[in-house]
Amino acid sequence: PPLSRLRHAIQAVVGGNFDAPVSSAGRGDEIGEVSAAFVDMRTHVHNLLDDLQSRVAARTRDINATHEISRFAATQRDLQTLMDQVVQLIVEQFPNIYHAQIFLIDQDRVYAALRASTGEPGKALLARGHRLAIGSISIVGQAVEQGRTVIARDTAASQIWRPNELLPDTRAELSIPLHVGEQIIGVLDVQSKYSNAFTEDEI
Repeated sequence: PPLSRLRHAIQAVVGGNFDAPVSSAGRGDEIGEVSAAFVDMRTHVHNLLDDLQSRVAARTRDINATHEISRFAATQRDLQTLMDQVVQLIVEQFPNIYHAQIFLIDQDRVYAALRASTGEPGKALLARGHRLAIGSISIVGQAVEQGRTVIARDTAASQIWRPNELLPDTRAELSIPLHVGEQIIGVLDVQSKYSNAFTEDEI
């Protein structure tokens, strides 16, 4: 009977039921050892499946969000409207991003000037003409100079992240260079209230 119950529990896993009782797992003999090993394996597989489903759901959400933003961008011809709407869509569509902004390089290629930003902090930053020097010790300045994605996964431990008094909740920041052909024209900068918020898939 213990082996029969174990067989039924194994068949239940095949059918997607991970909760079938395995009473023989508490026995002190070899049947108990095999049963206990099966219960451990079943728990591990269940956790792997839950994690995979969560990742697939998040990936699907991100792809749909990117598609919507790209579709809007393809139909918009006014640059300022495009930038304003894209940063707003990013904040709306990606739940772990609470602030998004776009910097464009000035004509002299000395500064990256803020051109679009979200929320009340964004309005205040735009009003004061916020800009960062290319190559400065900042996430944005380094992304422009290096021409590659720069990320502070944990702002408390980052050597190049610099705080902004208008965005005190930032715990992670990501800057992605914007290109036209081979030329870098600016960066898209997004910020999160959570450390380690940006996975490789999301980047």
